[in-house]
Amino acid sequence: MNQFSFKAVTFLILISILVIGCREDNINLNSNLFEDDELVEVTVVGKAIIIDGPHVLNLGYAQINLGDYEARTTYDGHFSFTKVKVKKSGAVISYTPGTHHDLMPAFQKIYPEAGKTYFVEITSLPPTFSSNNIIGNGGLVETPEFSIDFSTSEFVDESGASVSSPISIKAAYIDPTNPMHSGTVPGDFVGLDSEQSFVSLASYGMIAVELQKEGTNEKVNLAPGSHANIKVKVPEKMMENNVPLRIPLWHLNESNGIWEEEGEALLVGNYYHGKVSHFSFWNCDAPFPVTSLTGYVSQEDGTPIPNLTIRLTMTMGASSYGTTDSEGNFKGMIPSNEELLLEIIELNGTGETIIYSSTIGPFSSPATINIILGEEEQSLITSVTKPISFDIDFCHEDSISSSASLQIFKDGDFVKIISIPNSGTHEFHQFLAPPNISSYEVQIFDYSNTPVSPRIAIEPTIEPVHLGSFTVCENIEENFIHVEHEASGLSTLMLARGGLGHDNYYISGDNFPFHLFRFKFPSPIKIGLLSPQDYNYTFMYEEFYPSLSNIIRGGQCSFDPEPCGEESLTITSYDETTGKLTGEFDIITPVLTYEASTGDFFEEGTGETIHLTGRFSVYLEE
Repeated sequence: MNQFSFKAVTFLILISILVIGCREDNINLNSNLFEDDELVEVTVVGKAIIIDGPHVLNLGYAQINLGDYEARTTYDGHFSFTKVKVKKSGAVISYTPGTHHDLMPAFQKIYPEAGKTYFVEITSLPPTFSSNNIIGNGGLVETPEFSIDFSTSEFVDESGASVSSPISIKAAYIDPTNPMHSGTVPGDFVGLDSEQSFVSLASYGMIAVELQKEGTNEKVNLAPGSHANIKVKVPEKMMENNVPLRIPLWHLNESNGIWEEEGEALLVGNYYHGKVSHFSFWNCDAPFPVTSLTGYVSQEDGTPIPNLTIRLTMTMGASSYGTTDSEGNFKGMIPSNEELLLEIIELNGTGETIIYSSTIGPFSSPATINIILGEEEQSLITSVTKPISFDIDFCHEDSISSSASLQIFKDGDFVKIISIPNSGTHEFHQFLAPPNISSYEVQIFDYSNTPVSPRIAIEPTIEPVHLGSFTVCENIEENFIHVEHEASGLSTLMLARGGLGHDNYYISGDNFPFHLFRFKFPSPIKIGLLSPQDYNYTFMYEEFYPSLSNIIRGGQCSFDPEPCGEESLTITSYDETTGKLTGEFDIITPVLTYEASTGDFFEEGTGETIHLTGRFSVYLEE
C-alpha cells in the first residue's frame, strides 16, 4: 500500500526562497524511510495551478522537474512523468517560474513505491510583496501579514562573493486557515528535531521569499554571520485557541525535503518574531503525539478512485492534505486521541467543492478506514485521470523521419501534443475534465503532421484504454528542417522549401509548434561555419514558453558582425548543379515576444533564453 504523508498544506520553493511558518504538531516516523537510496520506477501525473485570491487558474506551459527529469505543463496545467526512476527515500517535484511568470516557486514530495502511479498538485502564488531594491528601501519589507528587516543584513551570491548591487525580492504570505492555500505550503512537513527524531507540523502562518540580483536570475542569500529579523502573523481564527508563547524554528533541507530544527520564535501580540541566518524555508513547531491512519476510497462496486484530495482538520483549525494513489490508497500520520474532520475536496475556478465529509476518531493506535462514494458524490468529481496506451512501429527507426506525435482534442479543439520518439509501447495518463460534459478524442500523426490514425473517442472514465497498433513508414531524405528543443525534449520535423529572394537565399518551414522557422544568407553560398554577418534567422512558436496570456514568442537575429546569442550555422554541402543545400545549427538566443498588431518582436528584458539545435536538407529554387 502506498506510503503517504499527510501534509500541512503543499509546497512553495527553490531559488533562494525563505518560507517561514509557525507550526504545532509532532509525528514520529520510521527513519529508515528517509535513508533508502534504492531507485524505484514510478509514474507521476499532476497539475500545476495558481491561487490568485479566490480564483484557481491553470499554470500552463510551465517547467516541472522531478530529480533529473523535466516536463512541461500543457495549456491547462497538466504534466506527467512516465516510468521514471526515483529514490525510494523520497522524490521532490518542483516548479521554478520562468522570468516572464511573476509567481512564487513551488514543489511537492512523494515517497514512491515501485510500479505505482502518483498524482500531485503543484500550487503557486503571485507575490504579496515585490521590490526591485530592498536595500534602497531601507532594508525593511512590511505588509499587514509579515515583515522582514534586512537593515543590518549583508548578502552574497552563489559563489560566495559579496553583493552590493540592488537586490530584488518577491514574497508571499500563506494563511494556514485559508483552504485556497492548501497546496502552497512546502512539502509534507516531515521534520528532524534537535534529538534526531522525525516529526510533522501544523501551521500558524508562513511566508515565502525569493531574492535575486536586480534584473537577473542570479540567486542571493545572507552572508555568513549575517541575519534577518522576521515577523509572521498568526491568523485570527487560530489566536482564539492556545497559541504557544515560544516555538522552535525549522528550516527546509531542499535536497531531501525534510525540515531541520534551528532556533526559535517568540509570540508578541499576534505575530511570531524570529531571527534567520540564511534563506531557506522556515517553520515553527512543537511536539504532538501521533498514530497512523490508512485508508481506501472506492466506488460502490469496489473500483478504486485515484487522484482525490484528502483533507484532515484538527479542532484547533490546522489541516493536513494528501492524495489517493492509482489504487485509491492513502496512508499517513495523524494526531492521536484527537477528533478529526475528514473531507474529500476538489478545487475549482472559484474555490473548492466538498465531495465527502465525515468526522473520524479519536484514535489512540493505528487505524484503517474504507470510504465508499455513491453516485451522487461521484457526480461532484469534475476531473478523472485515464491511462492511455498504444503501440507504434517506425519502419525507418534510424531515420530522421522516425518521429510522430499523439494529439489530444477536447470538444473538437486541439489541447495537447505528446512526442513519440521511438518504436514500442507508449503509455501516458490524461486528465479529462469535466468528464460528464466534454468529449475527448486522440489521434496519431507522423513527422509531417499527416494523420496515421483516425480520431479515437476516449470515454471519460478511470479505466485504462489501449488505442491499438500503428505504423509510420514514410522516409524523408530531402526538403526538411529538423529542430530539437533542449528543455522540453520535443523534436519537430517540418517540410522545408528554399530559394532566392531579395538578393538573399532562404530556407523556411513550419510545423506545430512552430509558426515559422527561417534562415537567410547572402549569395554566393559559403561552405563551412558562417560568421554572424553571413546569415540571419527568425522563428516563432506557441508551445514552449508562452506566457499566461498565451502570446506568441520566438527568436530573431539580423545580419550583424556580432552574434545575437550563442548561435552557429554551418553549411555542410552545396551542389550548384542540383541546388541541394545541407547544414546544421545550434542556437542559444534570448526569448522575444511577438506583437501581432505590428508584426514586430520586442525584448522582454528577463534574460530568458531558448536552445534549439538541428539540421536541414533543402533543394534551392531559383
